[in-house]
Amino acid sequence: MMETCFECKSKFCDYSIQQVNRRKLGKIPISRGRERFSSLKYPNTYRWISRYSIADKLRQNLENYSKNLVIDDRSDFINYLMKNLSSMDSLLDIIYKIIHLKNIYFGKSAQLILTVNHDPEFSYEFLKFNIRLEKYPEDFRTTLNELRNEYFPDLKKNNIWILVKSDFKPP
Repeated sequence: MMETCFECKSKFCDYSIQQVNRRKLGKIPISRGRERFSSLKYPNTYRWISRYSIADKLRQNLENYSKNLVIDDRSDFINYLMKNLSSMDSLLDIIYKIIHLKNIYFGKSAQLILTVNHDPEFSYEFLKFNIRLEKYPEDFRTTLNELRNEYFPDLKKNNIWILVKSDFKPP
């Protein structure tokens, strides 16, 4: 039985096919048609300028992908991307996956606040998402744990750390 898509209400769109595949394979679609960072070409001269503009383009694509994504400090986020160029594709895949999971578990109206967390004790940085809802359900913590369990194997496989939590503030 083909289900209807909750995005476009069609029975034959890519999203509904991916959802059916998710139930069969247990995988989440993570990069629907986005350009891979590793495939982008940049000239050897002025390398840092073009890499910075590529990172800024990726940030803009992220904000366009989800209208409820707020990047707290844009320059800090771009600098974080620049420091992690070698794992950029897997990092972006996980970010897109978290945005997608947020839409599944909490709906499109839930707001995501993306910040770069700096740990001064260990000089270690990682990304932190805060989920904000108008009204928090009673099973919010269990739903948040289910969301974390969906993306945690990707973190472990790629040696990346991203935290998804809530500060229980309204959007």
